[in-house]
Amino acid sequence: MKKVRIKNPIELHINETKFFEIEISSLIIDSVITFELFISQENGLKSILKPNTKITQQLLNKLHSLSIEKVLTEDIQRINYIKYLEDNIRLIIAQNYFDQKTKSKVIYDTASDITQNLFENPDAMKNIRRSSKAVVDILLNNILQSDNALLSMMSVSSYDYYTYTHCVDVSMYSLSLGKMLQFEQIDLVRLGTSALLHDIGKTKIENEIINKNGRLTDDEFLKIKKHPEFGYEIAKNLGQFDRDILSGIVSHHEKLDGTGYPSGLKNGQITNFAQIIAIADVFDALTTKRSYKPALGSFDALRLMRNEMSNHLNKSYLELFIKMLGKK
Repeated sequence: MKKVRIKNPIELHINETKFFEIEISSLIIDSVITFELFISQENGLKSILKPNTKITQQLLNKLHSLSIEKVLTEDIQRINYIKYLEDNIRLIIAQNYFDQKTKSKVIYDTASDITQNLFENPDAMKNIRRSSKAVVDILLNNILQSDNALLSMMSVSSYDYYTYTHCVDVSMYSLSLGKMLQFEQIDLVRLGTSALLHDIGKTKIENEIINKNGRLTDDEFLKIKKHPEFGYEIAKNLGQFDRDILSGIVSHHEKLDGTGYPSGLKNGQITNFAQIIAIADVFDALTTKRSYKPALGSFDALRLMRNEMSNHLNKSYLELFIKMLGKK
């Protein structure tokens, strides 16, 4: 499955005011926006929707008829936009979409926007449980409702690597594998949450290292290797006490042969959540473009995982993961 290229949301500065771009598809029928929306014209910005406007199908049809697919809002409204998405998760899930791919794009973009805010806005950390619940709810609902949901979300997932899109990807792969393993829904929610937050510890590491355009030095890699423990502490300090969720965060880089980090755990010492997330994490890393390496196709990535990582990953989970993607 080839990924499409999704760029970071466009940001503009107009008269020293910063704006960011929102796709019309992110506006939810029967919801009420709390922020003003603009379009860019040759002579400047034009306000098209005021705060407290109710979004209707008629309104969206009018915007589409005017070929308006994207709008702008002030960057200071970003937190209100994220809250708008979180508050309306159920409406997003319930909407009638033209097809599965359209639905999956809206869901993937919504999950990515919320997760990006969580990872890049320090003030959002206090809402980590609310935000992660919103993302997992919307991903899981899509996966449970359609056997083609994973394929559709893979087709719109990010081609380039960003920590927040990587975490969304790892969550959707983990949820899909958990579904194949016939996990109960309550356990799927816990698994999806652990997967979504597995790299939250990277927020404690300098952006220059996380986004380095090239391979890491030994010292930089030692810093990166601390992110599972950082993530564990962040989640626990913010009220996440579920042992399985925490284990997935702290142990997703452990390997069955004991050569992983941070604790060198082996086999049964590594929880099921951590073993599932490890497979999803490796697959997404291999199939996503980085500054220092091209992305592998799904087939080549799975072949490499089977042939070269058999001592690291749970073989039965990996074979089921391969079967799951093979169905697609």
